Amino acid sequence: MINIKDAEERNNTLKTFFIGGTFILCLWVGIPYLVHTFIDPHFVKLPVHSLRWLGGLFSVLGYCLAVWCVLLFIREGKGTPLPFAHPKKLVMKGPYQFVRNPMVLGTILFLVGSAILIESYGVLIYSVALFLVFHMFVLIEERSLEKRFG
Repeated sequence: MINIKDAEERNNTLKTFFIGGTFILCLWVGIPYLVHTFIDPHFVKLPVHSLRWLGGLFSVLGYCLAVWCVLLFIREGKGTPLPFAHPKKLVMKGPYQFVRNPMVLGTILFLVGSAILIESYGVLIYSVALFLVFHMFVLIEERSLEKRFG
């Protein structure tokens, strides 16, 4: 739970959900909508009709994982995933015990699930491209984390 009596934690939470939420809405909904609307009509549908339930499950799991990670950043790290309010402490609990960047995993899981759910080659390609971009940022971020936390 978020401690609403702690002003810094409350402000970090609000910043994260307003600024980060807008970014995520564009990344997770806006761009896939545009891809599905304007690019997918040029492709045949992804042949996964009988597995659409799996797409819904992946999307829900990806969403829950990403939200859990953001809450851990706020609560345990005393910061946010946003560049202007980095965590002050290294978060090593929850999914961070097992995955180097579970927020990226949550995003990709959500997008791949969405691609399966709406049978979209375009959104699947977008999710792979986004993974490659995120991977480059993770490699850059590792140097920053090493400087901040040792």
